[in-house]
Amino acid sequence: MPGFDGMEALALAREISPDTPFVFVSGTIGEEHAIRALKGGATDYVLKSNLVRLPVAVTRALEEAKERGERRRAQGELDVARDRLREREAGLRRAQVMAKLGHVITGADGAFESWSETLPPLIGVEPLQTPKSTREWLDILHPDDRERLRGASIEAGVKGTRVDVEYRLQRPDGAWMHIRQVIEPMPGQSVAAGSERWFSTLQDVTEAKEAETRIIRLNRVYAVLSGINALIVRVRDREELLKEACRIAIDHGKFRMAWIGLVDREAMLVKPVAWHGTDTEYIHLMPLGWSTPTPRGAAWRVGRSGNARRSVSTI
Repeated sequence: MPGFDGMEALALAREISPDTPFVFVSGTIGEEHAIRALKGGATDYVLKSNLVRLPVAVTRALEEAKERGERRRAQGELDVARDRLREREAGLRRAQVMAKLGHVITGADGAFESWSETLPPLIGVEPLQTPKSTREWLDILHPDDRERLRGASIEAGVKGTRVDVEYRLQRPDGAWMHIRQVIEPMPGQSVAAGSERWFSTLQDVTEAKEAETRIIRLNRVYAVLSGINALIVRVRDREELLKEACRIAIDHGKFRMAWIGLVDREAMLVKPVAWHGTDTEYIHLMPLGWSTPTPRGAAWRVGRSGNARRSVSTI
């Protein structure tokens, strides 16, 4: 083959159809050329003096090509599955961030085996500062709530079932946040044998708790205003009206104490005339001074009693 040989044919075949097996059949190929051919991508070589071996070489070459194709397809499917898994994980992280969620896997000894990337920012710490065990986690809880989490963990261990618990957790900046934690055994564990590893989902529910508190407070204020409005309609005696207004503030508003004072403009003092609640003795101890009137009413300053100093306003 002047100007063209088997090695050039091999290079061209590998370029055009790399998956097609290539078998050298030659009468002159030596050991050195055979090694070059195999390194260049040839599947096999057969000497013309031994063509009886050709069918076996071709069959083996086709089988190997088929196996390579199957491996390539499997690898392609695996790559696609990995890409989809990475996409799902990225989507899960985004969803956890938006929902203010994190999770942690805990071993039988209380050590944190692993946790989500969203957990450190959820509680306001750097990744290396993340608590490494249930004991360290309890250290950042509100002292009044630690026993609640302990009790929930014990209940989950005894029953081997899912348990929900809410508590307060302190961030490094000193702010308190409300956490809802769902503790459940890892899938595949035998409840009868006792669960050894636990999956906990944690969610920051601070905004929801604050909104709930605001709603409760508004409902209390509405109940007080409604009760006093009804009282004004049916009660004509001023002393009874004022005392009942204070009682309604305590009963419906859930305040510790309520009082009403009248202005003595000459003495520049406010004189309490009605009160109700648990701190009524404080009424007799606090001097009330009247300061500069405001356009809509008067501002009142409560004098010192012990270490307390308060100010209130009326309209």
